[in-house]
Amino acid sequence: MAESIIKKSKVLDAMEKNKIFAVVRTDKAQKSIDISKALIDGGINIIEITMGYDDASYAIQELSKYEEVSIAAGSVITAEQAENALSAGAKLVVSPILEMRLVKLCRAKKIPIVTGAATPTEAYEAWKLGVNIIKIFPAKALGGPNYIKDILTPMPFLHLMPTGGVDSENFTDYLDSGAVAVGMGNAFYADETDFSSITKKAKNVMNKLNNYLENK
Repeated sequence: MAESIIKKSKVLDAMEKNKIFAVVRTDKAQKSIDISKALIDGGINIIEITMGYDDASYAIQELSKYEEVSIAAGSVITAEQAENALSAGAKLVVSPILEMRLVKLCRAKKIPIVTGAATPTEAYEAWKLGVNIIKIFPAKALGGPNYIKDILTPMPFLHLMPTGGVDSENFTDYLDSGAVAVGMGNAFYADETDFSSITKKAKNVMNKLNNYLENK
């Protein structure tokens, strides 16, 4: 196995401590900023801004002004996207694929990276390359918490973050299955029409998480 790209970093520590990794996927920077602020007000402090639109870097730049919040760049496929996001202040790169150019770039810049996987083989290959945390996507469609447990049973050394179909009702089941964190997006904002509702959902998730951790 290659040495982990980053052994310790603020964002990795925050992910494993705080467990909830919010994914904000929109088509406009201002909407990403507004949703993210609502999540921050609800106690979320790790947020991924997806890079699927032209001014995503602006959203990262604005949100990076919150010192208590770690901002990740998501849906990164190219080195150019990664460079733009890191220049804007992103502290973590998240890719849906295992792309060697991104792995090498993050290793060179000492930036942690999360890459996507759907199978045990893909997860193991990412681990061998030193990927810090492996995103299992789409987690619910692949089998939910039992699937995470099945992967970790023979490979407990993997650091997995299930994403896709994780919500306020089932996220603790994924943690019980051995996930180091969970990715949640639509569960916070897909059906909401105002930002106060997003904040309320975030607070409810954080309260549930705190109760869960207190009883572990």
